[in-house]
Amino acid sequence: NQVRGFISQRFPNKCGTLYLTGVHKDYWNQSFSDKDISLSYSNQWGRLNYSFSFTQRKAGVEQKWKDEYMLSLSMPIGNSARAPFLTNYVSKNSDRTSVNTGISGNLGEDNQFSYNVSWAHDSKNNDTWSGNVSEYTTPVYLTASYSADNNHTQQWSAGARGAVVLHPGGVTLSNDLGDTCAIIHAEGAS
Repeated sequence: NQVRGFISQRFPNKCGTLYLTGVHKDYWNQSFSDKDISLSYSNQWGRLNYSFSFTQRKAGVEQKWKDEYMLSLSMPIGNSARAPFLTNYVSKNSDRTSVNTGISGNLGEDNQFSYNVSWAHDSKNNDTWSGNVSEYTTPVYLTASYSADNNHTQQWSAGARGAVVLHPGGVTLSNDLGDTCAIIHAEGAS
């Protein structure tokens, strides 16, 4: 079972937004539960988006409250509407401090291509590099991703998602469908 609560307060005169989030998770046949309480603030300064958050988390068998702090900064690189976004995260908890830097964006006439590359480093000298690309065009959604770290671990994946509709008039390929779809045969229509 999971119970989630969320409250937000937007301040006037471009003074940002404050968020309070709480999550409680129970697990089947387990004596413990996970709890998260998070307070965060976000705002924009010029083209820079920034946010701060403080989270208290109680999870697993250990059931000790742990604190986590996070700072997030993001901004477009360039002035065009399709300028890529540079995003940086810094987080700190009782175990480690982590830094993550990434660049993401869209390409194509209809923004049908998207990409993301990132690098993560923590205070225990772990480094991870990752990237993913996707294309959303009719009739299929294609994805590919790759990651590697300084412990010589590599992972890659590729995927394709779409739908095949069989009907008296033949076969139609499509992007994802909802619970209901309809095929309309309009003879002579252009």
